[in-house]
Amino acid sequence: MNQNTHDMTTRYDEYICKQLQNPEFRAMYALAKEKVKLQIQLEKLREDIKQGKKSVTLLRQLNHLSDAISKVKI
Repeated sequence: MNQNTHDMTTRYDEYICKQLQNPEFRAMYALAKEKVKLQIQLEKLREDIKQGKKSVTLLRQLNHLSDAISKVKI
């Protein structure tokens, strides 16, 4: 069988696809993805503060983080 790995799906992929048909699950899944993105941005900001980055850079990151938070819809 000479199938492209891009065309292959796993049981997990099938499970997620089926679960995403449920609006409640889809909403929780989307919120979880946004939470991870925000946590990554926050950790990057934390590291840059520890490294003593310029305040202009830190303020820019803080503004991006604030904008991302305000876009999260519950």
